[in-house]
Amino acid sequence: MSTHDPGGGGAASVVARPIIVHVLLPVLGVGVGLLVRWAAAWIASLPFAPFQGVFELLEALPEPGSTIAAGAVGGVGGLVLAFLDHHHALGLAVSADRAVLRRTGTTEEVDRSEVHGVFLEPKAKDGGFLDEGRLVLLGPRTEELVRVPCDLNAGEVRRAFTGHGWPWLESDPYRSGFKRWVDGLPELSAKANALLKARAEALEADGESDAEELRRELLSVGVVVRDEKKRQYWRPIPDAPGAGE
Repeated sequence: MSTHDPGGGGAASVVARPIIVHVLLPVLGVGVGLLVRWAAAWIASLPFAPFQGVFELLEALPEPGSTIAAGAVGGVGGLVLAFLDHHHALGLAVSADRAVLRRTGTTEEVDRSEVHGVFLEPKAKDGGFLDEGRLVLLGPRTEELVRVPCDLNAGEVRRAFTGHGWPWLESDPYRSGFKRWVDGLPELSAKANALLKARAEALEADGESDAEELRRELLSVGVVVRDEKKRQYWRPIPDAPGAGE
């Protein structure tokens, strides 16, 4: 973690993916490429191996060209992975008066005055290797102002917020209020059900931006929503109009 002033409120605590991750990925890619070149003849000899033609071609190329090509292809693959990781990973800057979150090419700023609680929701125990936890910022009516994927160091994230006086919570105080959503729930309004149905379709299509837009629309009708393995769970915002109308 490093510090800088992102434009107000004093020096900010910045939490981001360590740069060494993006350096190592191309290096690992070169290593994988060389390993594949070394094992090409053996893999091509296996009757059940996929892409045997590729491995046969790699084995047939003259040296040192084939080794150089394998390493170069692996390195390029590592660079692509590093770029994708940088693009999708969360970057966080927290100062006394605001938090700035950067992810997937977008920047979101949240004023400290709007936030009544911050917590990290761990990834699901039965989640896959690529699943991430969530960083959540709660508003004054228990609404989730921000819910973003976050696999940053939990201790650094906590210190970034507590170091600037933000109200840190060890867990979601409203988790027990969530219920599984199924289409046509009578306790939800027709609009809320329609938004949740559209959001379920977006989740099935891996439409992350659409799902986030619909999550925000659901807040306007008094519904907080979270996901587990593309299943939606919801809870009402107390005294909010719209959820059950």
